[in-house]
Amino acid sequence: MKKILVAVDFSAAAENAARYAVQLSENFKGLEITLYNAYDNTRDVEGEGSIKYLRLAELRELVQKIMIPQKAKVLYITEGGDFITLLEKYITANNIDLLLIGNNKDEPSKKGLSAKNIQSMISNINIPVMIIPPNAKYK
Repeated sequence: MKKILVAVDFSAAAENAARYAVQLSENFKGLEITLYNAYDNTRDVEGEGSIKYLRLAELRELVQKIMIPQKAKVLYITEGGDFITLLEKYITANNIDLLLIGNNKDEPSKKGLSAKNIQSMISNINIPVMIIPPNAKYK
């Protein structure tokens, strides 16, 4: 296993899944982790006020939160468009080995990972999918 993708919607559950991936990387030398976010770009603008700009700032902040004290290789990306379609393309184009999803049924997502999206990922993605419960820690 060389590449893990973590679906990020900026919920506490997604943050925990990202932290889990970093902890997992301690046992796999050279493991690359990508934090992936997609957003509805139908009403986006260009520049510093754009959704993309704001999401990239949130992803940078998340990387800082999960990296202490680990030294994993963590990349991040956000794209505008249909979440599942973009996710499938990214996984194929980048040879992703494992998809991690944080899930907490008591915390509805405000930025993307609905129960419908999670079910679609499980059904349509052709790589292993690991759903990380809210308080799970890698051991």
